[in-house]
Amino acid sequence: MKSVTEGDSVTLNTDVTEVQKNDQILWMFGSQETAIAGIYMQIINMYDSNETFGDRLRMDSQTGSLTIRNIRTEHSGVYKLTIISKSTSYKRFNVTVYCKLNIAFTQLHNTSHCTCNSFSHVFQLLCLFLSLAEAFVYHHQDHQCPNVHCCVQWLM
Repeated sequence: MKSVTEGDSVTLNTDVTEVQKNDQILWMFGSQETAIAGIYMQIINMYDSNETFGDRLRMDSQTGSLTIRNIRTEHSGVYKLTIISKSTSYKRFNVTVYCKLNIAFTQLHNTSHCTCNSFSHVFQLLCLFLSLAEAFVYHHQDHQCPNVHCCVQWLM
């Protein structure tokens, strides 16, 4: 299992040291096992690069390892690898992509701003909690509670 933060890169290794001319490597993603990348006769094919991954996929021509750059939460899931060489082998990778939570507290008109690159309601609650914690700190510092609220923006 691999866990990464949204925006990072992750490399899924084949453990192949060098792809031979007649080797075939196939990467698939998701429950429907959609082919996303492969090597056959030492030629790399990116099957699904525009639909799901855009230009985020890179396949190493020497090893067949797959790198996903600037990964997004929708890229979480099961990646399956088939290697056909002298024998056939299979590998499976469970990739979990966590939302990058950017929280910046600024004293601009007594507001706090929380942003998250996800659609999860958990982060909305976290922002509310942090806003209340900030208000509590200010209350105890100044013996008054400023008008603090948390602005949650969902960014793609």
